[in-house]
Amino acid sequence: DGEPVVCVHGNWGSVRWFAPLLARLPAGLRAHALDLRGRGDTRGPDHDYSVRALAGDLRAFLDAMGLASAHLVGHSLGAGVILQLALDA
Repeated sequence: DGEPVVCVHGNWGSVRWFAPLLARLPAGLRAHALDLRGRGDTRGPDHDYSVRALAGDLRAFLDAMGLASAHLVGHSLGAGVILQLALDA
């Protein structure tokens, strides 16, 4: 339960980058983090790692989690992915 917060890592990162933050979130927040395609525990295609494609993956993640809205936290490339998601919306 709680207000959803979704963390998006930077280039060459993974969800593990956010572990210290996620462990310290205050009560009332529900944390999520995803590995962008081809990073962390994911496998990616042989092509199309564009910011627009990654934003599409983030949109699919939000939809799959049933999140109509969430606070989005991005580091480096992750911030660009979040911005592209907002522009596409």
